[in-house]
Amino acid sequence: MFITGHLIIGLLIGKLTHNYTVAVLTSLLVDIDHLIPYLRHGIMLKPTLIWQAVISAHDHQGYQRNLLHSFITLTLIGSLLVLLHFNWGIIIIITWASHLFVDMIDNSDFYPFYPLTYNFKGPIVYLSTTEYIITAILLVAFFLL
Repeated sequence: MFITGHLIIGLLIGKLTHNYTVAVLTSLLVDIDHLIPYLRHGIMLKPTLIWQAVISAHDHQGYQRNLLHSFITLTLIGSLLVLLHFNWGIIIIITWASHLFVDMIDNSDFYPFYPLTYNFKGPIVYLSTTEYIITAILLVAFFLL
């Protein structure tokens, strides 16, 4: 899912938990692992190449959705966070898991058990009309809650 969908999910969870800061930051920071392949392949300072990577369902740089897009990492870090600060830990786990689940619905390369190389692709075309409709529904839900 594109960043707007993740942002809206963060807003929704923030509204439900009364902690926008933790929910929105978590919803967006999970995608920081996209930067690793960009740095490795030298496209970080090339806006045209980054834009091409962002709008493509195929992961040309390899493992854009890696460490932070893994349910293994979510389980390990989430467990630790719950022990350190229960309320924030729960919000982070819910938001992070939501991020992963909405990423699973599109047909972009997704490695849910990274470092294992199993690649999962969902049924919805990345950046398609269907994805825009889902994002719009999430936005309406945010305003109706």
